[in-house]
Amino acid sequence: MAGTNRTFTEAMLKTAMQNAFTQGGSPDTLFVRPSDKVLTSAFNGGTTRFEEADSNKIHASFQVYVSEFGPIKIVPIRTGTIGNFAFLADMSHWKLRPLKGRWMQDLDLGQTGDGYKYAMVCEYALQASNEAASALVADLS
Repeated sequence: MAGTNRTFTEAMLKTAMQNAFTQGGSPDTLFVRPSDKVLTSAFNGGTTRFEEADSNKIHASFQVYVSEFGPIKIVPIRTGTIGNFAFLADMSHWKLRPLKGRWMQDLDLGQTGDGYKYAMVCEYALQASNEAASALVADLS
């Protein structure tokens, strides 16, 4: 059963970071929808924004959010659908692992003239060594 949809806030992010940290994680990456990336640009983070007068640039967003639990890289997901959630990950607890028996097999596809054709086949899965080291902020509008 899904909960009530809500707007992504800085308080939600801080709570998720604290939960992951107390479970042994040091989250370093936040995956969000483009609409939630826009919302993160409005987070204050307890800082004052400033700009050098001669830079001729206005910064309307940031790529890294520095919190009490360390820096978090904010990554908008462009392709596919991420769902109505933001995923906070400690990337050191996620590894790409080959499936048993499917590690880099070369298949001979035959010969055409002087050329030989091969296919390289492999299958991978994403493995979490500590799922609780990451966090999910769900039911976002």
